[in-house]
Amino acid sequence: MTRITRNATAMLAMLSAMAGAQPRVHAADSPPGPNGARAEIQIALCAPADQIVQALDLHRRGTPIEVWQFDDAALTLFGRGLRLRLRVTADGRSEFTLKVADQDCVRLDPKLVPPGEGKCEYDVYGKSKAGAVSLNLSLDAKSTNDLLAGRVMPSQVLSLSQVRYLREVVGIWPLPSGIRGLGPIQVRTYRTKGKVYDIDISQLPDGEQYAEISRKVPLEDATRTMGGMEADLSRAGIEMCADQSSQAVNKLRARGARLGSSRSITMSGSRRFDTHRCTAIARRQGDPGRQRLTRAALFGEADGIGSCAVRQRAVSRPRGSAPRRSVQR
Repeated sequence: MTRITRNATAMLAMLSAMAGAQPRVHAADSPPGPNGARAEIQIALCAPADQIVQALDLHRRGTPIEVWQFDDAALTLFGRGLRLRLRVTADGRSEFTLKVADQDCVRLDPKLVPPGEGKCEYDVYGKSKAGAVSLNLSLDAKSTNDLLAGRVMPSQVLSLSQVRYLREVVGIWPLPSGIRGLGPIQVRTYRTKGKVYDIDISQLPDGEQYAEISRKVPLEDATRTMGGMEADLSRAGIEMCADQSSQAVNKLRARGARLGSSRSITMSGSRRFDTHRCTAIARRQGDPGRQRLTRAALFGEADGIGSCAVRQRAVSRPRGSAPRRSVQR
């Protein structure tokens, strides 16, 4: 069970590297270049979060959000260069994003990305530069909760533009069966003084944190801006991760392959508040209860607060002792 929990946590860790934060409004962004192409430069940071905040004199921007990724146990969507990402704000509303990697923004038919629904821009990691299409759909609190609870499937929620892109460009429609939410990842966004850079600090349910700094610029300025960002980080004494181009991808694939081969792991519908309660119970319990409940919370397997309490008693009660009365919701 320890190995399974560790694998699940590692899988979430890699997803957090690609989770992204709330839609950004970069006050210090440069205007688009002559061809209008934009690039988002992203650098993974390997320093402790508190050190990053202090060294860069960061200020929080907005409130934390909750991020979920949707895929099946075999990571079929990820393998096709797809992300289905749900970013939930404090009021319960959300943005459901389809992101498609390795797209040609120059030759893309503009009708496939209607104004106000998405964009095609270049993601820059280290020496890697590739176009990516993002199509967004705003969901109200009820629709968000229904999706997370498994009362509706992602394929029932997607917009017409998202479905069209999957069908006509990617060639993967209908979606594979067994797609469920993986999360939650808590994401806090900070901004440097002068509003030059945004820094996302992502936290897994077990408390482990990951950080990434980013800036959007015209595509033709990406290489020069990347050099300036690296110089700023070096002056601040912030360690950059050695492998910028593929560390998240490689680790996610490795962990996902091991996870997908385990029959004891499933990805099922979740209830937001129940998974939070399960995580809280898990942190209070010793082995093996904490391991089992953490696994349930990570994958949204708990089917209610009462079920969390039952699992807690089942794995934590001393042998031979009588069961306690059920916990009321």
